[in-house]
Amino acid sequence: MNLSSIFPSISNILLHNDNFSTSLYNVLKVLGMATKVDRVYLFKIIDEKEQIMNYDAEWCDKGITAEIDNPMLNGIKLSDFGIMSELFEKYSSLSDHVENCPIPEVKPLLEMQDIKSYLWVRLHYNGDFLGFVGFDSCLKKREWHEDEVKILEYLADMVAHSIIRKNAEDKANDLMSSLKRQNEFLTHVNEVHDIFLSDPSSKLSFVDLLKHVCVYCSATMGFIARVNVSDSSNLEFELMANRNNQPENDWELGISNLLPLLIEVHKGEAKWMKSTTKEPLIIQKGEQYDERFRVEGGIPLNNFVGFPVFYGSQLLGVIGLANFPVSLDETVSEDMELVLDVCGNLLHSYKLEAKQAKAQQNILLQRKAFERVFEHTLSGFWDWDLTNNIEFLSRNLKADLGYKENELNNLPSSWIALAHNDDLKQLFHELNHHVKTKGEYPFRQEVRFKHANGHDVHMLVGGSVMEWTKDQLPKRIVGCHVDVSDSAQLEDKLRENLAKERELGKLRSHLVTMVSHEFRTPMSIIQSNAELIGMKIKGSNDQGLSLNISRIERELERMDLLMERVMLMERAKHEFDKRNDQKVDLLKVIDEVMEEYDALPNFNVFNYIQRPNSPLWVCGNLDDLHHVFSNIVSNAFKYGGEKTPEIQFIEDTNQVTVIIRDFGVGISEEDIEYVFFPFHRGKNVAGKPGTGLGLAIVYELIEQMGGEIKVKSTEGVSTAFYITIAK
Repeated sequence: MNLSSIFPSISNILLHNDNFSTSLYNVLKVLGMATKVDRVYLFKIIDEKEQIMNYDAEWCDKGITAEIDNPMLNGIKLSDFGIMSELFEKYSSLSDHVENCPIPEVKPLLEMQDIKSYLWVRLHYNGDFLGFVGFDSCLKKREWHEDEVKILEYLADMVAHSIIRKNAEDKANDLMSSLKRQNEFLTHVNEVHDIFLSDPSSKLSFVDLLKHVCVYCSATMGFIARVNVSDSSNLEFELMANRNNQPENDWELGISNLLPLLIEVHKGEAKWMKSTTKEPLIIQKGEQYDERFRVEGGIPLNNFVGFPVFYGSQLLGVIGLANFPVSLDETVSEDMELVLDVCGNLLHSYKLEAKQAKAQQNILLQRKAFERVFEHTLSGFWDWDLTNNIEFLSRNLKADLGYKENELNNLPSSWIALAHNDDLKQLFHELNHHVKTKGEYPFRQEVRFKHANGHDVHMLVGGSVMEWTKDQLPKRIVGCHVDVSDSAQLEDKLRENLAKERELGKLRSHLVTMVSHEFRTPMSIIQSNAELIGMKIKGSNDQGLSLNISRIERELERMDLLMERVMLMERAKHEFDKRNDQKVDLLKVIDEVMEEYDALPNFNVFNYIQRPNSPLWVCGNLDDLHHVFSNIVSNAFKYGGEKTPEIQFIEDTNQVTVIIRDFGVGISEEDIEYVFFPFHRGKNVAGKPGTGLGLAIVYELIEQMGGEIKVKSTEGVSTAFYITIAK
């Protein structure tokens, strides 16, 4: 197969990647079949900083052992592959026979898998190494031509671009999910703060706060304690809340041991406890704060962390969390800054009588912390108050559009004026749908904005209604903008390449038509002269000359048939849009085909299995369907054995499947995967006339009608074709 002919297939797969893993597999399958190798796989970088790779996708030919479930191929550092990274810095691809492999760390792994030859093609984007695509020849050695490698390098660039776009989309989805989760958590914290203002002498607010923090951090145990440090450095504390139903006196014993250690910690810092063994982290008096601890009284703690709570420079308390997952990510750590601020305010207000003054200060601190958290975790953050038609636009969002903090007002009209008209209409359509479904339909839309410098910026805009009025109208919408300009440009480039491929297809069709016309003129002259010569030697005793004339005429007929088949195949590929598809009685089409062949001598009448009594209506083109079944029936007649061939109909709600089975020479295992390829003929059909185009044309016609054709065969036993057409 010509490698350049698979560009449209690869482009189409990558442009319609609803399931990216499936798309990668399909791309590897196309590459494997086109290059005729035994295995194609993809190693992808999953950690850019540490350069760690996973064996992310694989296609294997029949009889080749798959390695996709091999755990040893995941979590591999690029440095474990020796000088591979250095070689990939110099070359876009690496290939050789295994015995000549220059990397001693890799060579034994290839030999263990019985690989004879390999080709590795680098995946990169803007100078960043993303991984590589590998091609293994396991059954025999493989030489790679320079032209093949160049095409595969270009195809690898297409895969790399698709990976970059997928990563950008995943990042946007993660950001949206994180935004929603954070907003829910921070809303709860804000509610706790508001409840506390109504009764600052109650401990119930601390109980609610601890509950939300434990749920957010997945901690099964925790406590909040208020601390009072006197001038004499005597420590007094009050347990404000505890979780997991532990007796208060057990917690108090452990906290009394912990607090002296907290005082030694630099003020304002939160020390994370990380286990160095499989044993639980415990609190124990006298040991280092970041080592092993035990709570006296028998409370087992895993992965314990203590957060000192300050108000200004004064230590007011501590929040302790335990038995959470092994690691808490940086987002949780940043969100805890707000919790510590709020908790500090609560503890401070707990001691003060001036509720209103301190409450205003708490709201201000909370707002600053809220904005800081989202500004650090999102590309661009916005908060739209629909009641007052005021919208907070984050600093990053304005910067992505090319404006400084004070150059865009915090109003919806600021960004609406910069949005592309058509995109804006679709954006509000999506937003209205989100509102009508009460948030069940996700609000997400790609929008083009005019940058301050004049060029377009592609933004993925998404958000969610966070507050509703009593009348169930949206009151507040929170969301983010993520710059996806690079991905949009890549998509435009892929579409442009696909258009070029289609244009090349049209040129090829025109070329085939022109060549066919040019061939037929000299063929007609040859045929006419052959007939004249035949007439002149008629009655001659020179039998050898007569045989030669007959052979010329037969070969001219074969060449004419071949040209007709080639022209039909081109029409099947490029003129489908001109056909007038309609409802066709498939049973009637097949009966007409059978009548044509019944007139031939020695034709085996087909055995109908459960022949339907009523018409089988399908959606298709009458002439094309007639050609399809005429070809399949002809093959059953040509290659079938003495046993009568069979035809069977299977009808369901949406489609009809016709099974045509003969009991003749069959198709070999090595030929069956190429049975629909142009000009391919099986090795066991020697002596049977044919061009190798019949089934290729059938495949094109069925595919253009939206149908499907499959073949199952056992050599020397039987062959069955399954043709499925939609109703």
